[in-house]
Amino acid sequence: MRRLIEFEAVRSVCQGADTEPIRESLARFSEVRDDQDWETAAQADMGFHAAVVAAADSPRLSRLFQTISTEIRLLMALLRPRYPQVSTLHDEHTVLLNALIAGIPEEALQLWAAHLNDAEAFLSTRISEEPSRDH
Repeated sequence: MRRLIEFEAVRSVCQGADTEPIRESLARFSEVRDDQDWETAAQADMGFHAAVVAAADSPRLSRLFQTISTEIRLLMALLRPRYPQVSTLHDEHTVLLNALIAGIPEEALQLWAAHLNDAEAFLSTRISEEPSRDH
């Protein structure tokens, strides 16, 4: 579901949407230090993605993203070991923003897919390593 929402938002933003709110969210993200708690970094990450969806100016996409955002936040908690340095996560988002600004949807979508694929692969491994909690 996240891919459908964000990929459509990326296509829309690449067609000339205002990227200033996305830039502002990344600027706030850059203020998160490596020694801060992971929740702060996760909020900055989610803020960036929410800004991209909002920039698409589609109430339907925004509503759908809001619907799944709680689930995304829960999974973000499991990503902490993947990003020992918050700055690494910030740098990934800088690349994503630059792709949006370039306005070439195919390139932006390729980078977006790689970003989500990496998280998905890490989470799949991490979740399969968790002990079963049969009750």
